[in-house]
Amino acid sequence: MTKKSTLVIALILLASWALLLMSNHPTLTISGPLIRETQPVYVNGATEMWQLQWHAPPRPRCDILDRGWFTVACQGFVYAEAGLLDLVRYRNGNEYERLPLTPFFSGFPEHEAVVKRWPKQKQISMPRIIR
Repeated sequence: MTKKSTLVIALILLASWALLLMSNHPTLTISGPLIRETQPVYVNGATEMWQLQWHAPPRPRCDILDRGWFTVACQGFVYAEAGLLDLVRYRNGNEYERLPLTPFFSGFPEHEAVVKRWPKQKQISMPRIIR
């Protein structure tokens, strides 16, 4: 390998690292709820929509930038995301009940909910709420 090809590889790695850091920038502003997942749930013969909603954009957790990636708390996550997370129930298109899930994640020092990160999708589909 020549010095020139080594320099090119180093620059590519440096640019990739910079893009990774910028993609997790905390000043991102998003209006509306940050929905992680939506699932229909049948309760007493009626269909409700249940959503996992972040309070703010989640932060990366248990990845190579995390000092505790090798600890027991990160075991099984490989790559995860963390933040304040609620389970929200919708009936007839209106919020019916909200359960903060973050208190159930007491094993992490920041007292945040931690869930396995999903691969990023090219297109985001809007959740369907049954009315």
